[in-house]
Amino acid sequence: MFWATLKYLGADGFRSFLGGILDIQHYFRDEAIANEPTAVCVNDSDHGFVTLFWVYFSTVTDAAAQYERELNDPAAKDELAANNKLQEDIADLLWQWYRYPQEKPGDDYAPYISYTSGFRPANYPEEVVDENGNPYFIYAVKSYPMNVNITYEVMDDLLRLVLQARDAIEAGTVPDARDDAGSCPKPYSNFGSIRPVECGSNATEEASATSDNLLSGIGRQSKKGLKRLLKRRRQQ
Repeated sequence: MFWATLKYLGADGFRSFLGGILDIQHYFRDEAIANEPTAVCVNDSDHGFVTLFWVYFSTVTDAAAQYERELNDPAAKDELAANNKLQEDIADLLWQWYRYPQEKPGDDYAPYISYTSGFRPANYPEEVVDENGNPYFIYAVKSYPMNVNITYEVMDDLLRLVLQARDAIEAGTVPDARDDAGSCPKPYSNFGSIRPVECGSNATEEASATSDNLLSGIGRQSKKGLKRLLKRRRQQ
């Protein structure tokens, strides 16, 4: 597919195509998210096409400072767990609105959106673990606008709809991301009923991918892989 696209567009055309996508990504990070006090980009050091971001409840007025605290201060581990759950609930509610439009306010959808339950481990001491004995991990809402037809306005709509889902949850809505597709797993948060095949990696900078990425569209790293990554980092 890459070769066919390159042959069709030529090198200059392909560079223009990629440059347009990156322009949209930078707008979303540096304008839309940066100007929303309850949102923060959590992979700002990543220069790829995907933006991972957090949205907090409206009571948080400095999302960047709150995220840094939850990422680095073990005393904030309960807040991290609660806000991980918020990202999960936002993703589930957006999926619910997509599957059941009669339950959705308005007539538009959140475009190019997904969710990850394993972006990175928190920077906590090794002995700080959750009730299951696992390290704390960072969840995130994910945007991947890899389409030449996307505009700044589309990305504004994306953030608006994410905030709309946040507001609904804050007002008491409980997401019900039910799935009527038989044994197919829910596309977002419910991994309890599947056992993904893990694709291991020995690279020090990354964890492992899992087959449920393909089933769900989440694109998460496996927590087993993230644990290995955390162990390698501590041994360096």
